[in-house]
Amino acid sequence: IAGFAAAFYGPMIHYDVALLRPVLVIFLALLMTLALLKWFDTRSYKWLAGAGLLLGLSAITRENILLFGPVAVALIFVSDRQSGIIKKLAAPAVFTIAVAVAIIPVTIRNYVVEGDLVPVSPQGGMNFFIGNSARSEQLTALQPGIDWDRMAFAPRGDLGYDAKPSEYSRWFFNKTFKYIAGHPGGWLKKIAKKFALFWTGEELTPNTDLEWFRDRIPVLRVLMFRAGPLFVPFGIVVPLFFAGLFLWRPRNIRWWTITGFVGVYMLSVVLFHVRSRYRLPVVPFMLPAAAYAAVWIVAEIKEKQFRRLAIPVAIFVAGAVFANVRWADTTFARGYPTDYFVAKAYVKIHDDKNANAQFAKAVKEYPDYAELRHDYGQALIRLDRFHEGIIEIEAARALAPDCAFIRKNLGQMYRREYERLDAAATQLEQAGDTEKAAEARRQASEAIRAAVAEHEAAERADPTDVTILYDHALLCDEAGMSDCFKRKLREFITAAADRPEEKEWVTRSERLLAQQEATPGISPPLTKNASPEQQALQHIEKAQFYIRGRSYRKAKSELEKALELVPQLSQAHALMGNLLKKQGKTDEAEKAYLKAIALDPDSLLSHNNLANIYRDSGRYEQALAHYTKALEIAPDNPVIKKNRMRLIEKMQAASSPRSGKAGQ
Repeated sequence: IAGFAAAFYGPMIHYDVALLRPVLVIFLALLMTLALLKWFDTRSYKWLAGAGLLLGLSAITRENILLFGPVAVALIFVSDRQSGIIKKLAAPAVFTIAVAVAIIPVTIRNYVVEGDLVPVSPQGGMNFFIGNSARSEQLTALQPGIDWDRMAFAPRGDLGYDAKPSEYSRWFFNKTFKYIAGHPGGWLKKIAKKFALFWTGEELTPNTDLEWFRDRIPVLRVLMFRAGPLFVPFGIVVPLFFAGLFLWRPRNIRWWTITGFVGVYMLSVVLFHVRSRYRLPVVPFMLPAAAYAAVWIVAEIKEKQFRRLAIPVAIFVAGAVFANVRWADTTFARGYPTDYFVAKAYVKIHDDKNANAQFAKAVKEYPDYAELRHDYGQALIRLDRFHEGIIEIEAARALAPDCAFIRKNLGQMYRREYERLDAAATQLEQAGDTEKAAEARRQASEAIRAAVAEHEAAERADPTDVTILYDHALLCDEAGMSDCFKRKLREFITAAADRPEEKEWVTRSERLLAQQEATPGISPPLTKNASPEQQALQHIEKAQFYIRGRSYRKAKSELEKALELVPQLSQAHALMGNLLKKQGKTDEAEKAYLKAIALDPDSLLSHNNLANIYRDSGRYEQALAHYTKALEIAPDNPVIKKNRMRLIEKMQAASSPRSGKAGQ
């Protein structure tokens, strides 16, 4: 019965497909307990060492499970009543050493990678802070995003930007202990609330919308529901478990092992913060006792032994009331902005139309959610509703003025507005309308200076993001601020010098700066006596420099110069395709890629990016042909392999009977 209950336990089925840690924790913890029980039965040290190794692996997966270690050691010690003291101490030592053997490689890895002595994970301090600080109710409901980052990086103000993970963890612990010391009564209330939350039958899922999944997955509707006052399944498992613990005779080492694990794991969750997936690993340990209680009660009813039922039934009723009455506020677990995250899912598959509809619904419900307003603005811009998009991103800035990526992206929108106004001014001048042209120039100047100001604010918000410095330099270039351009480029070179992922761009920036400082003016001079091909390649390098900073007009100008010098240069056509694709001009980009391939059939960049265009527009067979050609050119390229695999998945989904698109 316990096995069937586990197989049909709704939350387990839900998390099996969520690719989160509970699946692995449950597997390892059950194996660990099985090995420990085998040790009690056989006294074979291989089972004891296996139990220790499995506890260590469980702790790597979910650190709080390590608190069961001292309980296991105590059970190992007291279970041996016949051996001498040396042998009684040897068994706990073997278990402890095995735990360490599993954990030490992770500790070494942490030291090698981070230069910091962290046994498993440095997240303990932050999680303790989330569940026990003055703002615990608010922090427990946080979604990943601006507010989460603000909390996670709060130690920077005291520790600086180069602090180690362990220092971050200590900072959070110290802050929390200081609060507890000053508010012991308030903290005890929090612990009592979390104790009630742990045992509530309701599934607490602040980082997902369980009802959204239930509405779409029939098996979950059958296995997870509210039956009158009862939360099914946990609201039934809890009272049966309590009754089963009472009925379990004799109170042997197995009883203490199961009870000890459930109790210690519960305590480890309550000390931090409670969510459905955090408590899920105790359920398989509760089910055997719960199943025993169910069988015992049914048997006694059949035998009409009603007097013997009194205490177990009383325990069951008390447990049912305890688990199914909301003793603590659970609204924090029901505020997940589902429409927003559905919209983001649509964005990932390049379906901006449906994404926009979901964003609009979400904004009505959560108008003060900064990330939502920002992402909605980006979706509007992709749908050519530029000014509406800027309004949304400006609203996001007002809600989160210290968010670097919002300030940076808004700056880029202002830069696009500058380019539009500057082009309009040129057209008006050519038409002879000098008054309107002057007004357009004035507005363009305001837009580019607003873009620079946003990047200055982004730098203050996040001094560690070197890409802000890079973009800032190019904005100064656009604005004709030569000194600012040079200064910011130097700052980028200095800040990014030790970052391997920026090595190429640091080198290009150094060359460009050297040329820039040799001759006044924004555009660096070309090497004297260079051949047309060499000059074209210099223009291409400058175009790449500008594309990265989203200075698309200047990039296009450089590519046009390269093609004037060498019209049949495949690399220039391929890069022009990239530029046009970034501007949303996919038809023109397709022509540029095809031209590049005609000139150079082995143009890897063109084949891959042309395949991306075909994939996103539903021309799967054409996309597959170009991915296949790209892999012939570069068989080990991981990006192309990944792109081709995603395409094949799309093709399979489109041809499946359930999709309704078979034969397309």
